[in-house]
Amino acid sequence: MCCRCTQVLKSAPISVPCSSRHILCQTCCVEMRAMKEYTCPQCDEEFDIEDDWVPVVDETRK
Repeated sequence: MCCRCTQVLKSAPISVPCSSRHILCQTCCVEMRAMKEYTCPQCDEEFDIEDDWVPVVDETRK
């Protein structure tokens, strides 16, 4: 389940670069990057990013 929109994932999960590696769906990942949102929607941890965060597709988590 996506930690931002709470929808069931229909594609591979994408890990947020927070210490807990919370999960986003593809749509929310694209939206967050476009809006330059650098805070995890679940734990509110800010990402330590200088330029632009690169999402990590995590096939082992669903």
